[in-house]
Amino acid sequence: MTQDITPNPYQIPGTQLTQAGEIRLRRVPAMNGLEWLTDAWGLFRRRPGLFIGLTLLMAIINFALGMVPLIGLFASLLSPVFLGGFALAASKIDRGEPAEVGDLFAGFKQNFSQLLVVGAIFLGIGFVLMMVGGIVVAVCFALGFNMNTGLSPGLLVTGMMAIMVAFLLIMALFITMSYAAMIVMLTNCEPVAAYREAFNAFLVNFMPFLVFSAASAFLYGVSALPLTLGLIDTDLLLVGVLPMLGFVVLVVSPWMTIAIYTGVKDMFEAVSNAVNPGA
Repeated sequence: MTQDITPNPYQIPGTQLTQAGEIRLRRVPAMNGLEWLTDAWGLFRRRPGLFIGLTLLMAIINFALGMVPLIGLFASLLSPVFLGGFALAASKIDRGEPAEVGDLFAGFKQNFSQLLVVGAIFLGIGFVLMMVGGIVVAVCFALGFNMNTGLSPGLLVTGMMAIMVAFLLIMALFITMSYAAMIVMLTNCEPVAAYREAFNAFLVNFMPFLVFSAASAFLYGVSALPLTLGLIDTDLLLVGVLPMLGFVVLVVSPWMTIAIYTGVKDMFEAVSNAVNPGA
């Protein structure tokens, strides 16, 4: 019986089973947070059509899953699978190799179970965060609501702060999940170890994250400027909204996803070595 030696087109060269201690998180300068964006823009310009297509396809799939009763609740389980495929396509373009839309589904053929675990962890922690936030809001409502005066200002502020903190934590969790998914896909790392190292990345490289977050918020803010046309004149609402949505969906969203990849490559030696073997 002959052994099938056909190379796996989705396999990163030189990648073996990677443990947490072998990932080697690097501390990078604060301004690298801007470099993640500039490097991502350089990658985006190489194949803008492909990255836009990958982003739109992910959005359509997530929307379709969200419309299915019950199944939509577990759509987050597949988010790391698609993020891993996106990272694979970005790494191929980074290495000067051909990439295609089918790379988005590479996670179903490589490290599928590990990526599902990444999604399950994200779903579980996110559910806990929403439950805690909901309990705090419910307690504030129960303790401070009065039929005559309504909710006391102090408890209203506390409840709103709980919602904001829960939202920020969920956003941070999503970024951590994205990093973990890309680490698993590009280095074959164990899911729990990938999460642990992704969380450590926040602590070790807090300043680059701060710079990256501020620059990203600025970009999204600039993207929203056309919306002010609609606020000034309701007749210009569509004129303002459509350019904003188009720019965000077709440019900013893929750009930000690529920036997550460039940040992972910058901070984790194993990912950098997988993308640039022998460098």
